[in-house]
Amino acid sequence: MRTLLLLLWLFGAVAASAHQNSIAYLFLDQTNSTMKGHWEIPVRDLEVTVGLDANKDGEMTWGEIREHTAVIRDYAFKRLSLRSDSNSIPLTLTDLQVNKRPTGAMVVLFWQAPLQSRAYVTLEYNFGFDYDGGHQCILSFQNRTAVLTKDRRTFEVLGAPASLPASFPSFVRVGVLHIFEGIDHICFLLALMLPAVWRRTVRGWEAVGSFRAAFISIAKIVTAFTVAHSITLAVAALRIVVLPSAFVESVIAFSVVVAALNNLWPLWTERSWMVAFGFGLIHGFGFASALADLPAGAASLAISLAGFNLGVELGQLCMVLVFLPLAFLLRESWFYRWCAVRAGSVGIACVAAVWLVERAFQISIF
Repeated sequence: MRTLLLLLWLFGAVAASAHQNSIAYLFLDQTNSTMKGHWEIPVRDLEVTVGLDANKDGEMTWGEIREHTAVIRDYAFKRLSLRSDSNSIPLTLTDLQVNKRPTGAMVVLFWQAPLQSRAYVTLEYNFGFDYDGGHQCILSFQNRTAVLTKDRRTFEVLGAPASLPASFPSFVRVGVLHIFEGIDHICFLLALMLPAVWRRTVRGWEAVGSFRAAFISIAKIVTAFTVAHSITLAVAALRIVVLPSAFVESVIAFSVVVAALNNLWPLWTERSWMVAFGFGLIHGFGFASALADLPAGAASLAISLAGFNLGVELGQLCMVLVFLPLAFLLRESWFYRWCAVRAGSVGIACVAAVWLVERAFQISIF
């Protein structure tokens, strides 16, 4: 019982963190004499830094955000700059709005800056790193994309040739972080992999006899999930099919519930890879939320997708490399059967059920 309570507490502690990675978006557009910017910053980041919740009720309303316009502008523009040679180019706020993304509400700053005849302009980004070392900003300008991070804070806006391959490692990093911070994706795969070191017989679940058998079972699951989400990730990024984010996130939570309950009351005993493929199609739309609004240029989009997808696969591979040896060694133990599989599945199902209610009814429980 103590083990079960501990697992429930651990899973509950991360329940609200699914898809809570701190990502900002910056879109640039150039005319002959003006650079225009569209900068989306997570509301929760601004609450941490400038304190939007004036009445301390836990909710950030449009009225509270609007009242803090000057504070937000001053704080943000001190951390975003355009420079030509050694001269700073002033940014002017033209509008402030709120936008809703799958990862949460965003404050949108619309700004512009005079270019005149400047031939060389560098953007420097310093927002968020003082309180979140993993913060990143996906930047889009013409046919180029880049991921600004603590280790890469500058972007050559004008005067530098487009370097599409240079953005590839950045998107690999985004993919790795996305799978590790996407707790719901991890829980889904974990629930499917827990019984992969067993096989169903007439006497019930029995441990597999060889590491090769366990490896093949898990390889089928991960491969099927990879193929499925890669398909729909590309489809969503190319805007061929666009599904409502609330629907996608709700189905992802539902898939985690189903996968976990199957370990307690088997709905299927074989071909878990087929389940991984079926639900993986929906998970791909969830992955696509991290690459929303990328530019339509074919080369840029291809490099962004390839890098992001590789990062997701590397993250999954790390998870398998840690899980499989431990699961195989413990597969015949009382601990694995009752604590890892049964209690772990109960914990996953409970947390995923909370996600499902939150996402389906647009409420916050944690």
